[in-house]
Amino acid sequence: MSGLELKQFLLAEQGIKPVDICTKLNMSFQTLNALYRAQDVKSGTLEKIAQVYGKDIRWFYGLDKEQPVENQTLAKDNSIAVTGDGNSITTLSEKFIKLLEEKDKQIAALLDMVANKKD
Repeated sequence: MSGLELKQFLLAEQGIKPVDICTKLNMSFQTLNALYRAQDVKSGTLEKIAQVYGKDIRWFYGLDKEQPVENQTLAKDNSIAVTGDGNSITTLSEKFIKLLEEKDKQIAALLDMVANKKD
């Protein structure tokens, strides 16, 4: 979740004012504004905000503790659980593999150039 999405969620959807957030989290307005500018708000920060409002982190995503999650995949021992088709991790992995393949080609070409230069 981006800082802008967090701001919209808290203020527009929940009606929670910045002064209330700062007070409950013992946070300055400058820190809150920096949080709102973040590209990706840390999950620990989201957990703290949810906790002071007596919610679960799923609150930010329109779910509550009692609501079952369909096709739920759980990650244990600090691993990552991924389920579904076309997820961003698969896309990123494919891009990463292509970059690695291109790197290998470039290294091979450079090694050939070095070998030919020594001859």
